[in-house]
Amino acid sequence: MRGRRKVWCRFVLRRVAFPAKPSPEWFAVGMFQRAEQAAASRDELEDALARALRDGRFDLSRLRRMAERYGSRDTQPRISTAFDASARVG
Repeated sequence: MRGRRKVWCRFVLRRVAFPAKPSPEWFAVGMFQRAEQAAASRDELEDALARALRDGRFDLSRLRRMAERYGSRDTQPRISTAFDASARVG
């Protein structure tokens, strides 16, 4: 096998609660849930979510439901903080 390299791929498979039709709000909650895997800062995600909420890019009641249903104990207060920050005029 001259000139060939072995490439190893690592996949992480786990069961994740998944709605029948995932909405953008579900994906937003999912980013918080897997921030480390996406090399994202939860603080930066919180700020970005607050801006998106201020711009009206998410359905607020659906996001609350998704956070309650699919968010962890760490994710839920962060999304709640983003809701509060989006209400403030900046």
